[in-house]
Amino acid sequence: NGDTHPMSERMRMVFETDHCRNASPSTVSRIGFVYVSQAALPWKCLMNAWLSLRKEKISAAMGDFMPRITSGALDAVYKQTPLLVTYEKVTLVTNMLNLLTCLVRPLEISKVIPNSDHLERLLLFSVCWAFGSMLERDQRLRFETEIRRLSALLPAPDTGGIFDNQVSKDGTWVQWKATMTRWTFPQDRTPRIGKLVVPTPENTRSTWLLQMLTQNEHP
Repeated sequence: NGDTHPMSERMRMVFETDHCRNASPSTVSRIGFVYVSQAALPWKCLMNAWLSLRKEKISAAMGDFMPRITSGALDAVYKQTPLLVTYEKVTLVTNMLNLLTCLVRPLEISKVIPNSDHLERLLLFSVCWAFGSMLERDQRLRFETEIRRLSALLPAPDTGGIFDNQVSKDGTWVQWKATMTRWTFPQDRTPRIGKLVVPTPENTRSTWLLQMLTQNEHP
């Protein structure tokens, strides 16, 4: 649209697209292209590489259920049409692995070997947010129904489902609303209403996910 965005010397911009039909000649002449075919780099290669970097017991436990759940979840998300944004499978799996790395890393540092159910819940949480975050509410409900056919470890439906729960440190499901900080109206000043942020399950969830990813240097 002709807007100019100033950038510092250390800033770089990365665009992910499946075509350049709408790019102007001036844009094409100024950027570098990296093309990776899905035939050359299928998503299973990324998953296997990720498992090879984990500790032996974690890799062995997750290797039993990770391929099945990931494959089934990918099939389930592409059934939810129409998708507002379409991503390649490799991109979705990369997002899942980034999120899963953030969740598994504290366990590896603490040298505590979690049980298989704990690891499967971490995978389910990562799958649902990496794949299902781009879905509308009705699509999320249908997507979660498909995921329940892949695993019996999802939170109970009467707790709101997987999008309303996170995995606690002991490997059990806990509702986002149970993790909200208590908020009281400021008494020592007269705040601007537009600047107040009242904790809700939605912004508590978004803040937690963003902080975890940025702290682990995952964009």
